[in-house]
Amino acid sequence: MVADTIQQALNTSLIDEFTIHIAPLLIGKGVRLFDQISMAKFDRKIIKTKHSDFTTHITYRIIKK
Repeated sequence: MVADTIQQALNTSLIDEFTIHIAPLLIGKGVRLFDQISMAKFDRKIIKTKHSDFTTHITYRIIKK
């Protein structure tokens, strides 16, 4: 899963910035991206958002504590 890969990279401090693309679905269920993250190591800040009719794009910057 993509969320698992992002979680592993964040927990090992390999990412400085990333963009996620959210496209809502009416069926199935998703994985919460920040649930398995050790937030004691860093914080996240939204630096850019872009909306369209079907997708929201969010760019986060990782701030190490």
